[in-house]
Amino acid sequence: MSIETELKFRLIGYNNITKTMKHGYLRKKTIDDTLELEDIEDEGQVLDNLTLEVEVEIIKMTGSKKEKMRTFDESQKDVSDVVLVVQDTQFYVSEMYLASQSTYLKTLFLGGFSESKKSEIALTGIDADEFQHFLEVLYGEFSIDGDFEIFFDDF
Repeated sequence: MSIETELKFRLIGYNNITKTMKHGYLRKKTIDDTLELEDIEDEGQVLDNLTLEVEVEIIKMTGSKKEKMRTFDESQKDVSDVVLVVQDTQFYVSEMYLASQSTYLKTLFLGGFSESKKSEIALTGIDADEFQHFLEVLYGEFSIDGDFEIFFDDF
């Protein structure tokens, strides 16, 4: 797993002298690798009355995927009537169930569009992992955590 982060350290001394440092890392690093007490002492800070604030921003994570809570793959073919394709990933789903959960999908499936007659419908501009989480929620799984983004304004 790789996590690209940006760290902002803010040191506040007894007399409110502030020193701010900003670092970005692609590998594991500890605070000891970044902050040296000599840096603080050089500023004339008193070490027994020091406040450290750390702000961590995660810029990019790779190699870490959330485990799927429900499958929508070909094993669901016998209980589905439409296949939604998102970024080359096929989702075998129930058209009527999804139509009852989403006005966008209801319009897509039942609104007289050419897609309503197709057994496989491609959806563009959507991330497959996020769509997986979206479907899990619609199918009753608790799939949302702090990393979930709302990606459909129309849904």
